[in-house]
Amino acid sequence: MSPPLQKTCLGYDAKLASVHSQEEYMFVHNLIRYETQGTSSAWIGGYDAVAGCKKRTQGGKLFAGLRRAWKSKKESFHTQEETQVCAFVPEDPSQELPHTSGVDPTGTDPLESEPTDGSFESVYHVGTKLKSRRGVSYHEGFRNSDDKRVIIQFIKKNQPEKLVELPGYSNPLSQEAAAMLMVQKPPTSEHLVQLYDHFVMEDQDILIMEYPRSYISLFEYVQQNRSGLIETEVKHIILELIVALQHCMSRGVYHDTHMKNILVCTKTLHVKLMDFGGALLVEERREDEPILIGAIRKNAEWAITDDIRKLLDVLVPRISRWFWMRPRVSKECRDLFKQLHDVESRMTLQAMLDLDWFKRKPKNKKSSPALAAQGL
Repeated sequence: MSPPLQKTCLGYDAKLASVHSQEEYMFVHNLIRYETQGTSSAWIGGYDAVAGCKKRTQGGKLFAGLRRAWKSKKESFHTQEETQVCAFVPEDPSQELPHTSGVDPTGTDPLESEPTDGSFESVYHVGTKLKSRRGVSYHEGFRNSDDKRVIIQFIKKNQPEKLVELPGYSNPLSQEAAAMLMVQKPPTSEHLVQLYDHFVMEDQDILIMEYPRSYISLFEYVQQNRSGLIETEVKHIILELIVALQHCMSRGVYHDTHMKNILVCTKTLHVKLMDFGGALLVEERREDEPILIGAIRKNAEWAITDDIRKLLDVLVPRISRWFWMRPRVSKECRDLFKQLHDVESRMTLQAMLDLDWFKRKPKNKKSSPALAAQGL
């Protein structure tokens, strides 16, 4: 194996070792294969060539081929399962019912309003499960009064240490439900999945949220655009994400941001945040000293900028495959990328918005169809 290829293999081995789930592994693996096209025919050989970068005997190659076939079959099953469980987008957008929710999320403070009267079963119908994680499940649902399609989230209260007392509620709420109620205080943000209704029970909380039509996760959006992203797309997504995170921080909530809880509209690139499972309630302990609360808020904001850095680590290479050798992005974008990787800079969200990258208009006219529809 030539020294340059060996060095490349070792670098990507480290990248593969840093992922934690099978989905993330397959994503990084596919991204590596895209980035290394043309490097070597041995490198493009498949899963085992990426993972091991070693020479094999004839028998080893046969075994590797069988294993690749089995991996491919398992991946197809996995893809079908993900499509079924995480399909937030309806098949036909024309099926949307012309009704509006009885709860106005922009004019009602969830913390000052009582949950809907009557039993949950009499008001909503629970449909297909969309996805689930530990103690939390998302279902497609319908409101009985007008058949409006919604997302129904069930949150079990099986972790007493994560329960939160909020004024006006006789029962403690799960931390996720409390965070959702806090960020929905008016004036709310258009960059959040809207909360229509909620039920607080002894053993679980139930949140009724809007059904985000034509939205997919940022993870899926990047996978669908394997040929590469445009810099204006990345800038637009990051800009709207920062605005959404600023809103959450102003409500005392730190949103644990990653590629699967950021929703992107495939038609307009409009960004919405969902899933407050890993949220931190910065204002939870109001009796603490103001200096301590200020320190918690500052560290939470630093954590948010680190989340944005991780996102750019994925998105920027999609703009330019060989970022430092042949940069095809603007100098302002490279400056932001460099500052976020400087551990001593400690950028805030507002400082990011003040950078030239977000203020500068693109010089070329190249734009995605979604942004062209908005005149960007």
